[in-house]
Amino acid sequence: MKKELVLAAAVVAALGTTPMGLVAADTYTFSDGSGTWSGDGATEVSTTIASTYEVTIPETLTLPQTATFTEEEDNVTVTSGAQIPADQSILVKLTGGGAGDQTFTAEYEGATDDDINYLVKLNSDAPIANTSSDATNQVIKVTASQAHDSGATGAINVGFSDTPDFKYSGKYSQNVAFTVSVVDTDG
Repeated sequence: MKKELVLAAAVVAALGTTPMGLVAADTYTFSDGSGTWSGDGATEVSTTIASTYEVTIPETLTLPQTATFTEEEDNVTVTSGAQIPADQSILVKLTGGGAGDQTFTAEYEGATDDDINYLVKLNSDAPIANTSSDATNQVIKVTASQAHDSGATGAINVGFSDTPDFKYSGKYSQNVAFTVSVVDTDG
């Protein structure tokens, strides 16, 4: 009997297993010679997938000089293949400063104050707002399954209610902010 225990101990040491050889997450212990189990026999198998998504935002938008609005093009995109929690959405919003709720203001960079107001439209719809507290400044809101399967695009075009009347030559510009966040889909 002693030789068998020594041989079993050598096999256990060589294989790195318990004497039973089948136990994954629990320990078989001998306390009074009869043997007792500790644990429930369950082994958890899991992985955690990090949120990944890519949003493309234009570096510049050019105000038209003679037309009312720029041509529409898909210039804000959420790339397909995004992975976020199932109950959330990727939200892109636009904020800036201006003369009104939907009016942005490009400042003239010359010696004279000749700022010009302009509008920003999404997909040729009504102008979007320029205040961060207003829900109408939303550019794209795409759910987790939409983002993963097909992505999303938003066509931002800038322009004016009427053909602009620039008084001076020179540069008119404004920095606006696109904010990207992951939010609850219902929120």
